[in-house]
Amino acid sequence: SQILQRLAQQVRKSENTLLQAEKIATQKRFLSGKEMPQESMDEAWRILLLSQHHDCWIVPYNKLNERGNWAQNVALWTKSADSLAHEVMGKEGLLFFNTTAQPRHELVVLPEGYVEVDLPAFGSTSRYRHVSQPCKIRLTPDKAYMESNLYRLVFNLRKGGIIEQFYDKRTKTDYAPKGVGGEMGEIRGYGVANQSVSASVDEKGRLCLTNSLYTETVSLRKDNPLVDFDLDIHWKGGERVGGDSFYDTRSMLRFMLPLPMQRTQLYKSAPFDVCQSMQDHSYYTDWHDIRHNLILDWVDLYDAAHNRGFSVFSDHTTSYTWAPDEPFSLTLQYAGPGLWNRDYAIVGPSHIHFAFMPHEGKWDEASVPLFSQRWNEPVQCIEGETDAKTVSWLNLEGTGYLLSAAIPSKDSFTLRLFNAMGDESLRTVLLPAGVDRVEEVDLLGRCLKELPVSRKKEQVGVQLSMPRFGLVTLRCVFREGVEVHI
Repeated sequence: SQILQRLAQQVRKSENTLLQAEKIATQKRFLSGKEMPQESMDEAWRILLLSQHHDCWIVPYNKLNERGNWAQNVALWTKSADSLAHEVMGKEGLLFFNTTAQPRHELVVLPEGYVEVDLPAFGSTSRYRHVSQPCKIRLTPDKAYMESNLYRLVFNLRKGGIIEQFYDKRTKTDYAPKGVGGEMGEIRGYGVANQSVSASVDEKGRLCLTNSLYTETVSLRKDNPLVDFDLDIHWKGGERVGGDSFYDTRSMLRFMLPLPMQRTQLYKSAPFDVCQSMQDHSYYTDWHDIRHNLILDWVDLYDAAHNRGFSVFSDHTTSYTWAPDEPFSLTLQYAGPGLWNRDYAIVGPSHIHFAFMPHEGKWDEASVPLFSQRWNEPVQCIEGETDAKTVSWLNLEGTGYLLSAAIPSKDSFTLRLFNAMGDESLRTVLLPAGVDRVEEVDLLGRCLKELPVSRKKEQVGVQLSMPRFGLVTLRCVFREGVEVHI
């Protein structure tokens, strides 16, 4: 429903923003010696945690206080949390921060246009190169063509902007062939199938497809394996979508993704975990027959016959439809009766952000969790020295680990690492040269053991081993008398 969709988007955005604020504050501690305003971050997390209350999600329309119902309060809480986090990060500028612990190459959009940036792992740079356009776009009366060095996409304007070709140049695979159970990119479920769209290119070099119900904005960027979609649905208010069953996703508004796959396996993210669906389909119409059809961050469809997959990333927790006789589809909207016969109504336009990534191998071999983290933690452009050095403070490249959180203190910093894709093999984690010792600590910060370190000229190495989906928290203490900042 729209009310829960907005609530989920607000909470997801705040979660990502607060995590990035702490990571950038950790890097700023190294760069300039500036301490993180801990009270501000504590308050931001406290406010955000209010949105985890059971009633926010189960009875969002129920009145909570003089400020409104639960959903209206979540909007206020997340707005306040975001504001505090942005104060911690600092004003916008031309110092580029990477909050993931792997190097990344990105096209970043600035007010003056796109720039190309090579960012070190968990670090920053002030160096960039101007780029004229993110991809090639060509428009004809019937078709729209997009092309990058990785993909070629063709949209049929006469048939609602369906994707006639989704060609991966790396594997020479078309993920949108005809005759596999529908049309890729069809928006199904509200009587708009095949309604023609007009095409244009916006000021950011994105393709915009528009008709009376929606505007679909597609972003394709050089070297980026993710294809981004922003969907704006032009609801007037009061529309009904999905019939009378709020369990049955087949009757809801959906984005169709028929894929040419055999022996398909479905994997999806969970909190510090990845699950494989063992269900033969996702349908249910009654609470007693409930099936797990939720997407948290991403879902991955794996073609076991050809060893390739197709990942779907979502900006909020939502649902999907999938079965052997039904193409995969992403749920976009429902409006109708819900729990306890409450009317879950549409009150205005909806906005949904999602992305796709074809790949070779299974989800772990393709580093899907890392690309999800990059998508949720975009490069941040913060005020700083325009001639600042390019520096890295942590490197997890090749380990299969992700940086879950980073928190600075006066003479140390704390890192929480998550083994998202790796095995139990011994891995080397690289840290700044000024680190004197590294301790494994528990969630209360109590030292469990000190880890041996190896030293090179500009780096300290620590060897770790943990099982897949394991977590470890490290406290890295600087040498006494060493300046934390550069």
